[in-house]
Amino acid sequence: MPTYAVKYGPILTGIPIGEIPTTKIEYSDVLVGPGSWSVSAPLNCGITMDNFRPGKDAVWILRDDTPVFSGPLWTAQIDVAGGEVTFAGEGWLSYLNRRILSNDVTFTATEQTTIAAALITAERTDGIGDVRIVNEVTATGVTRDRTYLATDRKTYGELLVELANVIDGAGFHLTPFASGNRYVTKFTTLWPSTGRVTSHLYELSSNIGTLTVGVDGSQLATATYALGAGVVGSAYDGGLGTDVPLLQAVVTVGDVSTSTTCVQIAQGMLAARSTPTVIPSISLAVKDANDGTLIVGDVVTVRAALGYLNIDGLYRITEYKVGLTPTEVVTLTLAPAAQFA
Repeated sequence: MPTYAVKYGPILTGIPIGEIPTTKIEYSDVLVGPGSWSVSAPLNCGITMDNFRPGKDAVWILRDDTPVFSGPLWTAQIDVAGGEVTFAGEGWLSYLNRRILSNDVTFTATEQTTIAAALITAERTDGIGDVRIVNEVTATGVTRDRTYLATDRKTYGELLVELANVIDGAGFHLTPFASGNRYVTKFTTLWPSTGRVTSHLYELSSNIGTLTVGVDGSQLATATYALGAGVVGSAYDGGLGTDVPLLQAVVTVGDVSTSTTCVQIAQGMLAARSTPTVIPSISLAVKDANDGTLIVGDVVTVRAALGYLNIDGLYRITEYKVGLTPTEVVTLTLAPAAQFA
């Protein structure tokens, strides 16, 4: 059974000042998203709002002394009758979503991960915003043209997510690590854009503990449009007018000024929304499943057949959730890998 600990301390220093005596721990890493965390503790545990305050402090969750998740504290829910307090927050992308670009910047035919790294570096020097996020990016061979204007008042988080969510975009991962007496966060790009294919196989009759599956067609689109700065990109389903009706969707990307990029964005929307999304959520019936061999963005094989349910294929991990109450339970939320092709 792994041992967990939750350290806490100021966002600006990254130096922990104490440990939370937890009764419950949950954290969730989300693909190109902030993720979330929550920990519960006795109300009289010695922690006060003076030394652990939303917006000022952060937590670092350790598994067997190795940091596995971290992020700012945003809320505290106090249950007086139950004698418990629940602290909650998100990962470091939630901080970047609260930091606005204040200087114009232009990139021409620039490696996309270099652009992402430049945004991370710019945020660190843009006002009092250095929360020790360091770059570990890998070249993808994909270049982009981008112009970011301060007058658009977009956040660094928005810009990073938009850059990742185009065709052949590089996803990213924010993970904590210890550096001396403080904690630092690593910004790592994920490549290929379709995810790292692993040998992990999960079957209903074998190593799946519980399984729920949603089939969602509410976001279907057979014609998509991306509206840029004076340019438009579009994409259409090949079966339009034969076996599928016209279902339209549009997105505005005001910082994009090239039609090629707008077309890529429209194509990405169409690839993700042209068929109903099958979303399995599985808890793993495997001891020590959280062994570090999988991260959000990886691709696994899932097989399950029962009545209306019939899935057998590659699925990408879009959420990696861990709960400790008190045993460790790993839950994977998945999406068809083909949607990322």
